[in-house]
Amino acid sequence: MANILLACIEPLFSAGASSALKDQAHEVPTCVFNGAAAIAALRSTAPDLLVLDFMLPDTNGTEVLQWLRQSRRNLPVLVLGNDYQPHFIDLARQYGAAGYLSRSEPPEQLLLAVRTLLSGRTFFPRHAFEDVSRRPGDRQESRLLATLSPRELTVMKQLAQGNPIKSIAATMKLSPSAVSTYKTRLFQKLDLHSNADLLAFAWRHGVAPAAGLGKMHFASGQGSRLQEFIEMLPFPTALRARDGALLLCNQGFADLHGLSRQACLGMEIAPNGIVGEQLTEQVRRGYLKAVADARSFVSDFVAHFPQGPRTVRVWGVPHRDESGQVLGMLCAIVDVSDFDSEVAQLTQAQQRMLSLRQLRTHFFIAECKRFEEQLSILEEQLADLAKSTPEAASLRNPVGMLKRHTELLLELAELDQGNRVPLPETCDLSALTNQALETFARRYAASVTLSLPQTATCAWMDAELYGELLATALAFVSAESSANLHVEARQEYRGHGESVWRIDVNTPDAGLPFDRFDAHLGLARRLAPLIRASLTFSGLPLRLPCVIELQLLSGPEPPFGPPPSPST
Repeated sequence: MANILLACIEPLFSAGASSALKDQAHEVPTCVFNGAAAIAALRSTAPDLLVLDFMLPDTNGTEVLQWLRQSRRNLPVLVLGNDYQPHFIDLARQYGAAGYLSRSEPPEQLLLAVRTLLSGRTFFPRHAFEDVSRRPGDRQESRLLATLSPRELTVMKQLAQGNPIKSIAATMKLSPSAVSTYKTRLFQKLDLHSNADLLAFAWRHGVAPAAGLGKMHFASGQGSRLQEFIEMLPFPTALRARDGALLLCNQGFADLHGLSRQACLGMEIAPNGIVGEQLTEQVRRGYLKAVADARSFVSDFVAHFPQGPRTVRVWGVPHRDESGQVLGMLCAIVDVSDFDSEVAQLTQAQQRMLSLRQLRTHFFIAECKRFEEQLSILEEQLADLAKSTPEAASLRNPVGMLKRHTELLLELAELDQGNRVPLPETCDLSALTNQALETFARRYAASVTLSLPQTATCAWMDAELYGELLATALAFVSAESSANLHVEARQEYRGHGESVWRIDVNTPDAGLPFDRFDAHLGLARRLAPLIRASLTFSGLPLRLPCVIELQLLSGPEPPFGPPPSPST
């Protein structure tokens, strides 16, 4: 009988094939698991037949066939592949192989192929070519695949198995940059755009095995432990292979799909009928990309289950073997239909509120503008009346205050509508405060004395809005008490680029009624955040001096300068 050298990537297949061949009185002195070992064995022995896996690591099957051709060895070779892929069948014939067989075939087919080759004939099963003829798309891709060199095929296989570039470089004894170059060529030649595209292409054409049903091998007891773990989870959960085929699931998953757990086995991710055709492809590509990148994924979509359409969130995390190789994904389905409905209702309610708010704001702006026009007319009439009746001049101050309050209300409404955007900049607080007080003194014929810090007082704010805030506060103080004001401003440093700008407004009177002060300065309180500041009022109960504090960010330039030392 024959002496047969067996070179296969799968130890389990090698063990089974070796046993079957020995039962037929063949000799299988050794089994090797990579191309380099196969060539070494061929140099040291003279087998009658070589059973060669195309996808050997290190040196692949085509490189072994090339070595045989260059060595002028007249040795029949039976090539093993993952499936009957047209490209590999063609390659096997081009490189001189006498036969081709899928590893998924039963042992009887292997023995038939061996007998055929040992008799001097070729073995290329007819149904393999019939399968090929029914897939015109695959034939086009096969022509692209035929342009790859053996090294490029090896890199493609390694990438499809999830191996990083550094690991591939070490296995192939190349530099990482060389492997990256091969990867770039692969993408260009095959018109690929992502790792997911490469993975799908490799699986379609048998360059790398698709870890489908029955192709994920668990260590002793691991499968049952996984099943127990999945069964404990409170939501529908499944373990899927690298290609998305379902391997294990819990009862919740089966119930959701209206099937038995046995019927769920092999189910692809997002099958047609549950989601639309376009979404099926989108979800599948997302899954393959997550497998290729060895990362988790989350996907939301509407699925049509037997119970009716539901909005679901599907998430998956990589399932790895002891060496860290990604074997598949542990996936779960969470029904978020109720949450999705609540979000939709809240979104609709928010839109209604925004629409109503916009309508009210438009009405408010229109009425404020009409009121402002009436105040301007009243102001002119009071000016004419004051010429003949001097006592009427005192009425102009409250009218002027109402007009300024109306202007500020319009300002706030326009800010709220987005018609005006605050423009913070580096400001000199002392200069701005002095300018605001001078304007106030001229407008209200008031006597104002001002005490300012001697050091630089810079902050980051909208200068125009700060002036309006200060004018509002001073106008109220002037209207409620004496027109003689003493204003003292100082800056307190808080660290972390922050400081407090404090303004004390004192009058000869005992103070202002607290309730009226707080109510009238409500407008100023609302205006404060718009100048990028937080505003607080402090004082004693019942009656108090006017104290305004602004917590501000320091301007980038000029700097605040160092805080005053304790000795000064």
